[in-house]
Amino acid sequence: LAVSLEGAGWLEFQSRRRLDKAAERYRAAGRLKDAADVYQTLEQYKEAYELYREVGDFESAAYIKHLTGDVLTAAAHYETIGQNLKAAELYEQAGENNLAAKCFGKGGQPLKAAEIYERLGDDFLAAGLYEKAGAGRQAGLLYARVKQADCAVANFEAHLREHPDDKAVMFELGRLYVELQRHDDAIRLLQQLTDDAERRNETLRWLGEAFIEKKLFDIAIDRFNEALGSNPKPARENLDLYYGIGRAHELAGRPLDAREVFSKILAIDYYFKDVQRRLEKAEELSTALRSRVGPSQAGVIRPAEATVMDATPESRGGRYRIIKKLGEGGMGIVYLATDTRLDRQVAWKVLPSHLTGSQDRRARLLREAQAVARLSNPHIVSIYDVVVEGNECFITMEYINGKTLREQLKDEGKLSLETSLRYGAQIAEALGAAHRSNIIHRDVKPENIMVVADTGQLKMLDFGVARLTDTMELTQQAGMIGTLKYMSPEQIKGGAIDARADIYAFGCVLFEMMAGHAPFAGENIIAQHLSEAPPPIEKIRPDSPGPLVALIAQCLSKDAAARPQDCQAIKDTLDRLHAQSETRTVIN
Repeated sequence: LAVSLEGAGWLEFQSRRRLDKAAERYRAAGRLKDAADVYQTLEQYKEAYELYREVGDFESAAYIKHLTGDVLTAAAHYETIGQNLKAAELYEQAGENNLAAKCFGKGGQPLKAAEIYERLGDDFLAAGLYEKAGAGRQAGLLYARVKQADCAVANFEAHLREHPDDKAVMFELGRLYVELQRHDDAIRLLQQLTDDAERRNETLRWLGEAFIEKKLFDIAIDRFNEALGSNPKPARENLDLYYGIGRAHELAGRPLDAREVFSKILAIDYYFKDVQRRLEKAEELSTALRSRVGPSQAGVIRPAEATVMDATPESRGGRYRIIKKLGEGGMGIVYLATDTRLDRQVAWKVLPSHLTGSQDRRARLLREAQAVARLSNPHIVSIYDVVVEGNECFITMEYINGKTLREQLKDEGKLSLETSLRYGAQIAEALGAAHRSNIIHRDVKPENIMVVADTGQLKMLDFGVARLTDTMELTQQAGMIGTLKYMSPEQIKGGAIDARADIYAFGCVLFEMMAGHAPFAGENIIAQHLSEAPPPIEKIRPDSPGPLVALIAQCLSKDAAARPQDCQAIKDTLDRLHAQSETRTVIN
């Protein structure tokens, strides 16, 4: 038996030696995938992993990392190749809930993503994902929490169409109707809840507010008194009701009654809302009225003489009022909003908390945004403001009325030569301006390029935000920032990158504008970026001038040193070709 076991061990040893030699031969012959497979069989996981990464087989690389317990790196690789649900599950397993939520959202499970973001306190993103999942109740509650009343109302109304007896939502919607000055809608809805014991007093209070706005002041006072019930003694818990009664008297032109009510509030809470100012105003009006009409008639003045002082302080979310969602992606959700302070429309981006979850990231985000805000170029979207509060971050940007280059390509397919040259020159100009300020975009793609509706000019988005993500610890370990169709070989390999990575992505976009599709597509885009030449553009577009063919090929070089070294030379070439194209058009 001992001899038999010794023989078995010898055979296994010989087998491993043969496999070792096979792996070495495969490696020497450039058959790196075969070599990696052999190393995996030999359980030489480090060698297998390195070769799988080198050939762009990130699925096998992820499997190796998962097998060896490096869950975060495995998740990052799965995310890179678009296997978002696998990535999400591993991120969640590793406790990286922000990244898990992002991947659940990208993987078609917005409800799961929303639940995670809500637990993390990222209410804006959670609300948007609940809305996407059709969960109107949850979306409405969160939109209301972050003071986006219009969005909350739309979701609550959708929910009530399916669940008309949900009294909690009816109450919240009625309250929001009052805030939005839809007083008839508020009264119609809230009057259905006056028999609901759980919400009766609050319902009556909001009905009182609605009747005040309808100038039905005595009915409003009746509702407030009804909410006070059988024990109307002023106390901290009912000061809102007394405040409503005081306002109703004030607006009805009864300053003495208003003064009496506001005095009672002040006796309980000297700093309650703006009662000090209202009491002073009521006393001034009472004194003035006595001097004009005598003490016997001083109880009432005409409502037109009453001074309205309703002014709420600007809240964090109050300055920007959402109109509609414009889009969303890994970098956050973008809304069309009104800046109520400056009375202009803006694009309001809510960044996910995984980009702002630490003090270091927030500081880095502010530095990046400040750097981009200093850029002055007609083809770069302007940043107006950056606000970081807690784990939430909002970037206010120039709103572009138009569509993305991706949408134009979807509508038109390939673009004309003249349009491709003109657009290409504008993109190169924008990138050149950023590069001169040491800002690399890192995610150049048609989705990040806007076409202005009125002028047809281009504007580039998302400078700086990608850099913030690129400096995150997890990405440094294993991931990569960018979109695979437009990613340079050095980005794919996780190496150091510079402006030439943007130039490679620019080459992909220029190719796509001419061809109607990206240069690389299919199942293994990574391997194509690393080792395959792009299709000759001149065969797809015979009208491509020679210098353009050469420029695209140069931009798409695997070797960064062989690409154009700055964008100014690219712009000059495209401007010259565009001028020649226009001349030929005029002659023809």
